[in-house]
Amino acid sequence: MLAWSVLEVPEQYVEERKVVTMEPSRCIQAHSLIDDVIKIYPETVSIFIRYRLHCPGCLLSPFHTVADSVREYHRDLIPFLEDLNQAVSGVPRGRME
Repeated sequence: MLAWSVLEVPEQYVEERKVVTMEPSRCIQAHSLIDDVIKIYPETVSIFIRYRLHCPGCLLSPFHTVADSVREYHRDLIPFLEDLNQAVSGVPRGRME
């Protein structure tokens, strides 16, 4: 579980007990846990559904990373990450995989 609430700045996350600041365009990374992504950015649920990933509501989501999930479902990581981050930024993209 991450050490911040949804209301705090999303550019910061906890990695090995230190706060790391990221570029706003890259809030979600390959090593981000699915459960954390969905809790902090609920607008990403539609991206998971569009890519036909059953991650929202899955019992493994607290343990699987974004990279784990796309590997399991045989999807491309880079376009998926781009779409997740576009959903977070609020800019529509319209990619369909």
